[in-house]
Amino acid sequence: MSTRDVSAGGMRLLSERALGKGDHLELEILLPDGSWLPVTTKVAWSVKLDVERYEFWRAGVQSTLTLADPAGSDNTDPWHTVTDSFTWR
Repeated sequence: MSTRDVSAGGMRLLSERALGKGDHLELEILLPDGSWLPVTTKVAWSVKLDVERYEFWRAGVQSTLTLADPAGSDNTDPWHTVTDSFTWR
């Protein structure tokens, strides 16, 4: 699992396994000082995502672009726009 948008009001988690509303989780959060904070929490809401990962290589350097939208979204054109605009600098 990885965290996104951490704030006083909560945080968003990305998980490879399905989580349902009301599921209880035991987490450890890495703090800036290097210590770990144990947290017990409950899932407030959950959305299944369609995820696509694109890998670009150039001169031995790899860049990975991961795009995600709610499952079933019409994301083909926006995702093509993003991947087609990728450039190395």
